Amino acid sequence: MATVAIVLNTTYRLLNNEYAVSLRVTHERKQKYYSINTLIVDQSISFKCSIEHWRPAEAEDNGLGKFRKSFIAYKECNIVLKAKLSEAQTILTRYEDQCIHFSFNQL
Repeated sequence: MATVAIVLNTTYRLLNNEYAVSLRVTHERKQKYYSINTLIVDQSISFKCSIEHWRPAEAEDNGLGKFRKSFIAYKECNIVLKAKLSEAQTILTRYEDQCIHFSFNQL
């Protein structure tokens, strides 16, 4: 089964030395990143930050990385991140319940 997590995608640095916050999907040791900015309708908040403003997920967070309190609008952003992670986990659970084989091509 595939797994999902909210992460700071440090593989690509943006021009302003920030990184995009992404939904990372892992299946059979392959990973694909989906920028949170492309997954939301409300584009008034930009989901990118520097490493100093990001708190990586810990075991008890269930894959939910978060903005630190030092980030402007961290509460609102973290609520959106939690909702997107939950939505992705629900989709993967539905795949498993219906015995649908996961593929990155289906997304």
